[in-house]
Amino acid sequence: RRPPRSTLFPYTTLFRSSRAALDSCLGSAKGGMLRVIETPFRAGKNVIFTGRARCYADDQDANNIRKRLLLGLSWLTQVGAQRTTGFGRVLKVEVENAKAVESSPTTIFTMPLGFDLVLRPQGSLCISRHKIGGNLFESEDIIPGNMLGGAIMETAKALDVTIPHFNAVRFRHAFPTTGSDRPRPLPLSTVKAGKIPYDIADFREPVLLKDDKGEFTAPAFQLDWKEHGDVLKALGWAKPARELRVRTAIDSEHRTADRGEKGEGGKLFAWEMVHPVTDDKTKIVWRTRIDLMDVPANDRTNTAKALAQVLDQLGFVSKTKASCTVKINPVLEPESGPSLTDGQSLALVFESPALLADPRFERLPRSGAFGAKEMFALYRAVWNELSGNSLELSHYFAQQFLAGGNHLAKRFQKNREAYDPWLLTAAGSVFVFTVKAAAVATPRLATWFASGLPLADWAHQNYAVDVPPNERWEHIPYIPQNGFGEVALHQPAFATPETRAINLADPILP
Repeated sequence: RRPPRSTLFPYTTLFRSSRAALDSCLGSAKGGMLRVIETPFRAGKNVIFTGRARCYADDQDANNIRKRLLLGLSWLTQVGAQRTTGFGRVLKVEVENAKAVESSPTTIFTMPLGFDLVLRPQGSLCISRHKIGGNLFESEDIIPGNMLGGAIMETAKALDVTIPHFNAVRFRHAFPTTGSDRPRPLPLSTVKAGKIPYDIADFREPVLLKDDKGEFTAPAFQLDWKEHGDVLKALGWAKPARELRVRTAIDSEHRTADRGEKGEGGKLFAWEMVHPVTDDKTKIVWRTRIDLMDVPANDRTNTAKALAQVLDQLGFVSKTKASCTVKINPVLEPESGPSLTDGQSLALVFESPALLADPRFERLPRSGAFGAKEMFALYRAVWNELSGNSLELSHYFAQQFLAGGNHLAKRFQKNREAYDPWLLTAAGSVFVFTVKAAAVATPRLATWFASGLPLADWAHQNYAVDVPPNERWEHIPYIPQNGFGEVALHQPAFATPETRAINLADPILP
C-alpha cells in the first residue's frame, strides 16, 4: 500500500506528473485545466511494500488467518488514489507463514507490591478524549489507567490467562516522557511572572511577584499562558507528534465510499493519532505503575505472575489496538510518606483527576450561584471526612471540569432517572493543609499513596451505594483502581519568588 503522507515518514524523493483536460471540439488543452500529481515513485517502477499483522492464535488458527489474508489481498487489483488512471496497480501478493512471538515474561521470585512499567507502543495511538463532534476522535497524550487495565484484560482473554483479584489491582495513568522517570502533572500553583515560572503554593494571601525585568507584577496563572511547552519540558514531559487520519466506510458492492442508503451523506470520520516519537523523531515511552497493595497477600504472587505473563504480549492499547513492548520492574518497598508533626504545613498534589467534591450532591447552605467561599467550604468538609479531621485545609489551587456525554451516560447511568455528569477536580490541583493530628494523618497518607484517594461518602451514596468494591467499576469510572484520585506530596519544581504583599478589601479566604 502507499505509505502515509506524514512529516514522520517523509519520502526521500517526490516525483510529479502533469496532465491537462482536452477540449473535445478543438482537441487541444482546456484553459486552466492543468493538474499536477505528486507520486513517491516513478511511473512503471516496481515497489515492494512490507508489513506485519499480529494476532493471538494457536498454530492452526494462525495458518487459517494467513490464508484468508492472502485471499483478501489477492483480490486487490489497485490501491491508493487515481486507480482508474493506472496508478497503484498490484502485481503480486505474498503472506509468509505465521511465526510465533517469543515470550519471555519477567520472572517473579518475591511477593511484589506492584510494578513500574515502561510502555513502548509499536504503532500509533488514538487515546480518544470526550468527543465534541460525531465524526472526530481527538487524542490525549496520557494513557489513562482504565484504558491500560482494559488492554490487559483483553490481552489476558486472548491468551486464555486468568488474573486473580483483577478488580483489586490499581492501574495508574501512563505519562509520555523521553527521560528515565515518570513525569508529574504541572501543579496549578505554578505561575509566571514575565517569563519566569514560580511555585506559589506556600502563599495563602495574594501577592505581587518579581518578573524577569525586575518589576513586581501580578502572577499569570496557567489559564492565561500562551505556551506551556517550556514548563512541561522542565518537568520531564514529552510532546508526541500528531497526525490526523481521515477515513470513510466503503460500499462493498461498488467498492467506493459509502454514501448511505439513499445517498444522503457519507460516512467520513477522522482519528487524531499520537506517535511514539516527538516532532524531531526522539523516541517516547509511557511510564506508569501498577499497584497490588489491595490484592490479598496470599494471592499477590499469583496475581503478579499472571500480570507479568500478559504484559509480555500486551496489545489492544487505545482505539488503534496497538501492541506494546513492556519493561517490568517489580516494586518491593511501599512509597515512603512524610514524617508529620502537629501544626506543620503539608501540601498535596493530584496526579490524576479525582471525584472529590460536587455541590449538587452535598448539603451546603447557599443562596444564588456558588462562589469561591462556598467551594472552599465544600473542599474543607470533604477533606475533613477523608482525613478523619486530622488535616485542616488552609488554601488550594484547583480547577474543576465536567465529564459526561453519550457513552458515559449510557454505559454508567443507564438506570438513573436523570443525567448527571461527573464533576472532577483536575490533575495538578494543589491543596495545602495544617496538620491537626499527626498520629491519625500519617497512616491515612500512606494509604492514599499506596491505593489512591478513596471515594467520599456523597459519591458512594449517589453512584455506588450498596455496590461491593470489586463491582464498583461497573457503576462509576472514576475510582482509584482506574488510576483516578492519585495523590502525592507536592514537591515544588520551581523557585519561590520574591514578593510584595497586596491587600484586598474582600478577601476570598476566611
